[in-house]
Amino acid sequence: MSPRPRSFAARRAFLKSSVLSSAALVIGISAPLSGLRRALAQTPSAASDPAPIGQWLAMSREGIVTIASAKVEMGQGAFTAWSMIVAEELALPLSALRIGVAPADPGRYRDPLLQKQATWGSTGVMAFFDSLSEAAAAMRESLIDAATKKWNVPAGECSVREGKVWHAGSARSAAYGTLAADAARQARPTGPRTKPKPREANTLVGRATPRTDTRAKSTGQAKFGLDVSMPGLKTAVFLQPPRIGATLKSFDATAARKVKGVVDVLEVPSGVAVVAQGFWPASQGVKALQAQWNEPKEPHPDSAALEQRYRAAMDRPGVIVATAGTLPEAGAKGSVTAEYHAPFLAHAPMEPLNCTAHFRRGELHLWVGTQDQDITLATCVALASLPKDKIHIHTELLGGGFGRRAAVDFIRPAVELALRLKDPVKVVYERSYDIQGHYYRPAALARFEASLDEQGRIAAYRAKVVSPSIMQHFNGQHARGPHGDFDFFATQGLTAPIYPIANRESRWVREETGIPSWVWRGVGLSQNVFFLESFMDELAHAAKQDPFDFRLAHLPVDPAKPQPGIERARKVLAMAREKSGWDTPLPAKDRARGLALHAYNGVYLAVVAEVSIVDQRPKVHHVTFVGDCGRVVNPNIVRQQMEGGVSMGLSMLASKGITFKDGAVEQSNFHDYPVSRMADQPPVECHLIEGSARVFGVGEFTNTTIAPAVANAVFRLTGQRLRRFPLEVA
Repeated sequence: MSPRPRSFAARRAFLKSSVLSSAALVIGISAPLSGLRRALAQTPSAASDPAPIGQWLAMSREGIVTIASAKVEMGQGAFTAWSMIVAEELALPLSALRIGVAPADPGRYRDPLLQKQATWGSTGVMAFFDSLSEAAAAMRESLIDAATKKWNVPAGECSVREGKVWHAGSARSAAYGTLAADAARQARPTGPRTKPKPREANTLVGRATPRTDTRAKSTGQAKFGLDVSMPGLKTAVFLQPPRIGATLKSFDATAARKVKGVVDVLEVPSGVAVVAQGFWPASQGVKALQAQWNEPKEPHPDSAALEQRYRAAMDRPGVIVATAGTLPEAGAKGSVTAEYHAPFLAHAPMEPLNCTAHFRRGELHLWVGTQDQDITLATCVALASLPKDKIHIHTELLGGGFGRRAAVDFIRPAVELALRLKDPVKVVYERSYDIQGHYYRPAALARFEASLDEQGRIAAYRAKVVSPSIMQHFNGQHARGPHGDFDFFATQGLTAPIYPIANRESRWVREETGIPSWVWRGVGLSQNVFFLESFMDELAHAAKQDPFDFRLAHLPVDPAKPQPGIERARKVLAMAREKSGWDTPLPAKDRARGLALHAYNGVYLAVVAEVSIVDQRPKVHHVTFVGDCGRVVNPNIVRQQMEGGVSMGLSMLASKGITFKDGAVEQSNFHDYPVSRMADQPPVECHLIEGSARVFGVGEFTNTTIAPAVANAVFRLTGQRLRRFPLEVA
């Protein structure tokens, strides 16, 4: 196997640094979004090599800094961003940093926003920017103190650069590594000196910087979960039930055992596993299995019947999620109404789901790309009946997550098999196994109604969404509201829309389908932004107003009551209008432009799509993406998130999603569940406005705005409103 690249620290070497067990400096996070308070432990520790400097950071005698990352790297650029934050305070090149995922220890590595050790919701940089900056600043000042004690000079006469502490008066210098052990033995500095550098003094943070993992990933050196290999490793592939909810009655493994390379065929709680010397014989063994199935107790209807159930459910009152002002009676004369539909979607990450497990000497080892160390650890504890200190989770790089790898369905069978087998075993979900039976973004039906006043302003607004519960599957409980429990994700982005509408109401009607529901990138926003921004365009047309002007009219500026959010939204709209050439002629007569605006979690995004129609489907020729994401650590990574969001959004709008016939999933792989290819990607022109001093998370939501922008462009071009996927003109 190729050695791991320097940007991904070998986990065992990292653990040997004792940074977890004997940290001299611990930073506690109590208020992650405003004014983090420091809680600095003053107990010095014995010197070691590498010398521990803090809970998050460790420095070796060679001056290499290792970061214990509470987050995973799944393509979002978190490792690069964290490295930049630390390198900024220490005046180090990125080549002098290593980063590795911290062990599964939710008490120590809990995300203060999610309140668990997990990676989703775009909280990685937002939650840890201040604490990482402070930890690195404390490390810097500890090194300076070690140098001043050695030289007997005031700390104010010393500075850092190029991995060294320098004394201005004598031109003496000392490499960080030579000071690390002394720094670990002394009390940590406190006070103003340990504050991070002022923003205007930054030379790295805020600059467009190449990612630290580009070379490793483009040359195949980076190792993902699927790349895990070790002596004696076996591979397990599973038999797929023909229908969701079907259970195994019996099976005949005679033919499967004859496949060369097949080692065993085992029944496990999740079905039948074929264990072999590699993936191919395991896959062929599964194909040779003969099985009988018990039909589901309640057969799942076809997709058309499911939609009819949704439409019938729309007539139920549901739960009021949010309400404000006074609303006229529903269906009032002159109101504008529209219904939108979004299908079930699979995540389809490029790296197939996998997990390697080995039970040896009374301890369980797991090598897995997981988005949720909390639930992974809890699952192992429950299945193996072992204490936490006997379970070792080695978090690997993830080849795409999108929420799918926050589930543990692919982890359970690996643990179950490891407890039965002598050798290590790698569970691999074939593409069809994942697409045809597991964890979808649920379908949703939305109905909007609004009335306009004489000035063409929204006088009242209603939104009602019918969908299964995601929260119930994801974390076992709903949100509590004044009118009853509800699924926060179902009406996410609709309960308090970016536009301050005085009279509004949002409702959720729960309609369970028996089909597993799960979080998908953007969660409820992935469909709700399409619903809302398409409806805003319909209202703009009813009011006979330009789409930009209509939205700006609903973002009023009140000099007496400044509202930073409204001002930021207006700025991204203004820049999107200018940069897209909205008011200028199009390059061809068969094209039109469409607009969508979105704001969530401190991030403001505006998208303009330039579209034509080819074979009854929209073809996107150009995208102008404007974002106010607050303070940006690396503009390159934010732009990559925007470009990737466009690609994923194009996949969504071109797909009919997951459909069902006789209770079975009709799609199985990329030939009938297509994803956007490089040839489909239009030029994406990205512009950033730094409208806030705070750091926010952007990657989760960049896929939400392209679909409504395209649908709105299609209306301007053809006069047809496209309210469901795939977007196709009649």
